[in-house]
Amino acid sequence: MKSEELYEKLFQELNEMAEEHELELKPDFILTDFEQGSINAVKTNSIQTNSRCRTDQNLSLLIRHIPALAFLSPLEIADAFDEVKALLPPDAEPIIRWFENNYVHGKVKRTMRNGRVQRQNPLFPPEMWPVFHNMEFGFPRTQNKVEAWHRRWEILSARSHVGIFTIIKQIQKEQNEVEMEIENAMRGEPAPKKRKEDENKESRIQNVITDRGNRSTMDFLRGIAHNLSL
Repeated sequence: MKSEELYEKLFQELNEMAEEHELELKPDFILTDFEQGSINAVKTNSIQTNSRCRTDQNLSLLIRHIPALAFLSPLEIADAFDEVKALLPPDAEPIIRWFENNYVHGKVKRTMRNGRVQRQNPLFPPEMWPVFHNMEFGFPRTQNKVEAWHRRWEILSARSHVGIFTIIKQIQKEQNEVEMEIENAMRGEPAPKKRKEDENKESRIQNVITDRGNRSTMDFLRGIAHNLSL
């Protein structure tokens, strides 16, 4: 088990190496997990760090601000993305660039002499992917049922020597199940219950959305991000 003394020794060695090579160690932040020894060593060691010592948990929360953008209206997304981008550390730059190029601003075509940037249209513009209106009108914000069917079909089609009659039987079985679900809904049967954990999460998300008028954009995204997983 790694102790605080070992981390102290590590930082001492780093300091000595920096002095030998005439380097000044002033990292903007240090990423660490939940080992208290490493956290204490960072706080007390002579390496000059600023106050942005972040744990993996905080970095994860910041990253989750990106999918949380989907809960904004399309007109808000570009500016909100730029705010989130400014908060993320350099380590997240590949994720940020990929998301920016494909989902927000588009890839940079050229930079003009006056500093203006010309971009291609993003592959999936902000008008296409938000769940803002889904939440507003009570529509599902995921396609879990469709994705589950795709997984079942992939398992079936991945088997060796699947005959045409087996495929037809599976399609008929799926059709019967869908028709049964439709009839259940028609006669007023309640929808299948969600897991308590999922139900609580959806309730918290809805509370954040309801409180949107009392929150800044970043506070709203942070509230949503707390309830998302990567």
